[in-house]
Amino acid sequence: MTERILSHSSIPSDLWKDAANLRLSPHLAHSYKLVLEAAGLYQEALTASVHGDIGGETAEETAQHFARNFSGSCGRVQLALLDPHSHLEEASNLFIRAFSGGKVGLLDIPCGAGAASATILSAIATLRERDVIPRLPLDVYLVAGDFSPPARTTAEQLLESLRPALARQAIFIHVRFVEWNVLDSQSTMALLHTWMEHARDCREYFVLTANFSGFLKHGGKFKSALPQLEQVFGWAGLRKSSIVWLEPRNSGATGGLWQHFKEKLWNLLPVFFKTAPAAVAPEPLVSEAKLEHPLRPDFIHRVNLSLIKLIRNTP
Repeated sequence: MTERILSHSSIPSDLWKDAANLRLSPHLAHSYKLVLEAAGLYQEALTASVHGDIGGETAEETAQHFARNFSGSCGRVQLALLDPHSHLEEASNLFIRAFSGGKVGLLDIPCGAGAASATILSAIATLRERDVIPRLPLDVYLVAGDFSPPARTTAEQLLESLRPALARQAIFIHVRFVEWNVLDSQSTMALLHTWMEHARDCREYFVLTANFSGFLKHGGKFKSALPQLEQVFGWAGLRKSSIVWLEPRNSGATGGLWQHFKEKLWNLLPVFFKTAPAAVAPEPLVSEAKLEHPLRPDFIHRVNLSLIKLIRNTP
């Protein structure tokens, strides 16, 4: 196994308490509370039980998901970044290396309410704040695509709230939000064009896809989405990106999405990424951990993930 950049002993208690429970970055917890309060959702978030993994398209669905499920979505991403149990091979190294400094082009699709990007950036900020990793200037040119206008609005509010805390750790974010429909070729081309234009001449390119299985598994959407997913993977490969795609560890992902991935997308990938032979598609890596709710530390629930990572061919 590749040596870890982030050793287990160096993970601060702000993010991993007593080698037992994940904790979201204090910066993310604070911003989450502020956005909830502004939306009149704070009390609902305090009393709601964690339920389900799928976001929504309407304002009401988005609000309910943000209040009830946001912390679980964040916890899943932080579990991938920290990998405290060493279940995920070099996935943690991919995150730490990519966001160590310099100019980084990040594509977050579907971005939803911003859980994935906000979790990564706030965790990196906390690691810098605790002197675990160097505090080198980091400019993140983020393109965040999603079909839901309410979700994009929430993501924008969350990242804006995080901006001062990130800047104190020399992390500067430059964000473009794009309406993206994975079932539409023109919409996908517009997304990729925006990413090409917005994130020019970066040291690293990184594609993050999270919590997509709930949408793709219904109504045969994967088949309709396949040409657009091929576009994304092709352009990401040409840009020498690394890709992390993570999902909840449930039947929708492990029994559905990943099977489609192996059958339909895998043959495209060895051209661009370091993979096993084309005939040998990987099984997803899996992990789980307990998570302290960011608003209710006494409420501890379990998060789990399944993950596929693709490492660029050319340094």
